[in-house]
Amino acid sequence: MKNYKKLVFLVMLAFTLSGTFLFTPLANAQVNVTSDTPAVGFDSTLQPPNWHVSAYWNTNAPTAVPGKLDVTYNGSTFQADGVTLSSSTYGYGAYSTSLNLIPNTPYVMSGYVKATNIEINPNHMGYTNKGPFGFSRFDNINQQSNSKTYTTQLLNSANSTDGWIKLDFHFISSSSGLTYLDCNLGGYCCDTKGTVEFAGLTLKQDSSYKTVSHSDFVAAVPVSQLVNYSVSDSALDSWGSKLNGATQKLKELTGINDSRISQIYMLNDTALEEQTKVDFAYAGIPCIFNAVASNFTFHYAVTQDAVEHSQLHELGHTYNTDHNRIWNFNDEVFANVRAAYTAVQNNIKVRFWTTDTSNIPTYQGISYKQFYDSKLAEYISNPTENAKGYELFATAGIYLRMVYGDASAGLPPLGWNTLKTFFTNGTSTSYNPTSGIYLDPNRGYTDDFKVFTQSLNIIAQITGKSASDIANYVPNGFYWKWYNNPSQYPFKSIN
Repeated sequence: MKNYKKLVFLVMLAFTLSGTFLFTPLANAQVNVTSDTPAVGFDSTLQPPNWHVSAYWNTNAPTAVPGKLDVTYNGSTFQADGVTLSSSTYGYGAYSTSLNLIPNTPYVMSGYVKATNIEINPNHMGYTNKGPFGFSRFDNINQQSNSKTYTTQLLNSANSTDGWIKLDFHFISSSSGLTYLDCNLGGYCCDTKGTVEFAGLTLKQDSSYKTVSHSDFVAAVPVSQLVNYSVSDSALDSWGSKLNGATQKLKELTGINDSRISQIYMLNDTALEEQTKVDFAYAGIPCIFNAVASNFTFHYAVTQDAVEHSQLHELGHTYNTDHNRIWNFNDEVFANVRAAYTAVQNNIKVRFWTTDTSNIPTYQGISYKQFYDSKLAEYISNPTENAKGYELFATAGIYLRMVYGDASAGLPPLGWNTLKTFFTNGTSTSYNPTSGIYLDPNRGYTDDFKVFTQSLNIIAQITGKSASDIANYVPNGFYWKWYNNPSQYPFKSIN
């Protein structure tokens, strides 16, 4: 996805409000149907020490008062174990628990929620994905300092007049099984104050989802979508196999050959997602795809023995080797370069999401690379592109031009091994950019151009060429499209 504030190694989870479907287990061992089995070890009393208050992003923790609560919902009133969270200052707080679940398995946490006088920090009202309270899964993969999670907006419920609302939070457990669950007051980019009550919580395996699993990849997909688009067990398994192979190629390209399992989670509630502005897709473990993305995937990609482009792109984000974001030029570009490696090396058939389903862009193997060639040519020849600054397909095309060369311009191929070294060692002391440019998601990538020129410097060091030799792979005039000032940023003068 465009806009890196969605974050690559940061695991975020969203939600759907879908029904439950019961299906008979299927014969294919790679495709698994989930039952409605309650989770072992989940403490529904919400009492310490199994539950405790948490505070994220240096905000104050809310106060938590566990105990019996009177719940009125759908015409009936009952008592249930619950907790009341309160905060008089804006914050991102939670009431948290952890437990070991079955790895890579869909679950649903359900309960009742009531909010009173909730206020979001007015400085953050402009952000999308606002979720002032609700349920979430929190993860801190590889001890990354910026891990965050999404919470829910709960149908715009913001005060006590809305009463109690039933919430079902669907998610997939981690590949280790160790899972952290939160009842939230506040969330990322929507620090909040007020009071919210949670009651009657349950946690069980989610029979409305099915999983397809391989050695390095697992996906959780809504059963209803598979039924709607007549996706066979073998077609689903073939899709999973392609993305498993793509994951293996990402490990090969980046040198991140650890034991992680890439995950994809498909959502399935268009109305709720539109209201809470869930993105088409965003990266993490799992990578999340909204209902628009998942419906297109199962209707027009899986049934055609293909994957959808954004699946390769988002998985490519999760193999970003520059955790500190120092020299990388906008990882949106490198995610596409990595995607091209997986598609070409494994001859994967790729389809691009479009609203014009009568003319779906489709590429396979090397033709997927040629798509980037065409976007680069289009970018250079179209003066209306000036206002865009960089373009993530066209700029990826520059790096692919380095890999494959361009005989028409007398440019020899540098090969994939150059980028393997680039991704594997680019953050080490072996290859140092001229100065550190930190990419802050809130700065709008104002330093992208400088970071891009630094990447040329690093590739020059790897190949033993001069920076001006590497700059020749950038078509004449390309820098015009950045700042409209070639005298200030002339590639050819780099040395």
